[in-house]
Amino acid sequence: MPKWKEQIFVFDDFLSQQEQHALETKFLGNQPQWAFVDDVSGSDGSNKQRPGFNHQLFTHGQKRSQLFDDAMDMVQKAISRLSQEAHEKNDFRLEKSRAFLQVPLANLEGSEYDNHHIDYVSPHIAVLYYICDADGETVLFEQMYDHKRSASPPSPSELVEKIRVKPKRGRVVIFDGFRWHTATQPKLCRARCVINTNLALVDPSKYWS
Repeated sequence: MPKWKEQIFVFDDFLSQQEQHALETKFLGNQPQWAFVDDVSGSDGSNKQRPGFNHQLFTHGQKRSQLFDDAMDMVQKAISRLSQEAHEKNDFRLEKSRAFLQVPLANLEGSEYDNHHIDYVSPHIAVLYYICDADGETVLFEQMYDHKRSASPPSPSELVEKIRVKPKRGRVVIFDGFRWHTATQPKLCRARCVINTNLALVDPSKYWS
């Protein structure tokens, strides 16, 4: 059983200060072509409006951005750190990667949480890298996706928080992508910007062994 199935890894400063600054400068500069999203929480917008922006880096087997190489260099270093800390190596395939940009909202409707979700329905890890210091914590829950029992998400009343991770420049959180998770909206910072990458196991059977 891969150790990352049970553990949540949070690494600070696995990139040099120069590398952190370069990523922040590029992603918060004029290079990304940000696309407006009516509701970054993934809801239908009927009960809460949480607008933001996304920038596709890799989808459907293709590079989508001139910033792809910068992002993947970061991801490779994060996975290398994971291998060192977990004392194991896994073979992953890049499934998708995108960046999200949010700014504080004057009016925030609904609960503190955005919609809880998973990103992909095959065994994978989620790699979240924070471009800059911000509020708007990432929340990981005790509950796990289990298609054999139910493919539907647990109700909000059933959720039990396992850990909150505060956005900090140079910080990465790596976890089993089957763990239900969400975010909270920024209220005080200039901007909240994160690179979200999903890496699927090349051999999914190893997840269940």
